[in-house]
Amino acid sequence: MKMERDQTLDLIAELQQNLDHCVLDVRWPSGEILASSVERRSNRKGQGDEFDTMKEYEPGDDIKHINWLASATEADGTYIINTHLEPRVIRFKVVLDVNPSMNFGTKGTLKSRLAAICAACGIQSATKMKDRVSFATFSKVPETVRKGVSGSRAMLDFFIHALEDGAAPSEFKPGENGGMAASLQSIESKHRSLVLVVSDFVNMKEEDWDALAVSGWKNDTVAVFVQDIRERELPEVPFPGASYSFEDYQGNTKTIWVSPDKSPGFLSGLSGAVSGIAKRLGLNAVSRKEYSENFKRHETAILDRLKACGIKTVIASTEDVNESVRCILRVLANKR
Repeated sequence: MKMERDQTLDLIAELQQNLDHCVLDVRWPSGEILASSVERRSNRKGQGDEFDTMKEYEPGDDIKHINWLASATEADGTYIINTHLEPRVIRFKVVLDVNPSMNFGTKGTLKSRLAAICAACGIQSATKMKDRVSFATFSKVPETVRKGVSGSRAMLDFFIHALEDGAAPSEFKPGENGGMAASLQSIESKHRSLVLVVSDFVNMKEEDWDALAVSGWKNDTVAVFVQDIRERELPEVPFPGASYSFEDYQGNTKTIWVSPDKSPGFLSGLSGAVSGIAKRLGLNAVSRKEYSENFKRHETAILDRLKACGIKTVIASTEDVNESVRCILRVLANKR
């Protein structure tokens, strides 16, 4: 369901407070921690303000860069000009997953809101460095695409679409939605960029993985793997077990029977019998250990695919927003 705009703006104000609290200066791929783009060092000579070296005047050089004091020392009347370095502009791009699976959270916040904060921290850091920002939100298709705007102009627009975009739960079909590949292509450019992909990677298709591999090769790409603690583990339950209900990303309530990891030796048979009854009643029966192991296999498979794509990955979890943001910014700060 689409959020009312007033509700969206109230939530944006709340997330902005988180953002102002967490954001740090980022060491972009220029190799310097600097306060402004003017001070950022580049290997490209141009019309910037940073002095590089002096050289003899050649036809076509701008005469306003003649160094008259240095030229006066040349006995043969050669003119000497100052050369400067252009400020290095980093093209920062965000690809944000807004599929219904992101609207889940049991601790602290929803995955979708954590994802918005994580991506916005990168945008705010780009704003400080006066870099250009592009972003795309996607569900089964790209929802919103913005290319090459200033960070200050992008921020509010990004937050609105990060919170309001997305397919309705009824339209969500696992394994059929995709959308990441088209989003990466929609903001593609011929210049090497710093790309931040924020997703729970629940609904990946092979074409999405192929697009990530291309991005990992062409750009400096960082993936944020958004999780919730209840995706990783179930709460502890007393003997002989307990039912646990939750609402999935399609709005359906599901109930599972959770058996304890350990039972008194002489009652272990009873615990198994209770699980058997739960299954006959149509409930999924699982132990906390089995549930955690299943998720660990799922997580490892995703991390291995991202590594194969040449992408650095950060795991962000809803129970600690501040720590998740700090981890992301540290990776961005050291990304070369």
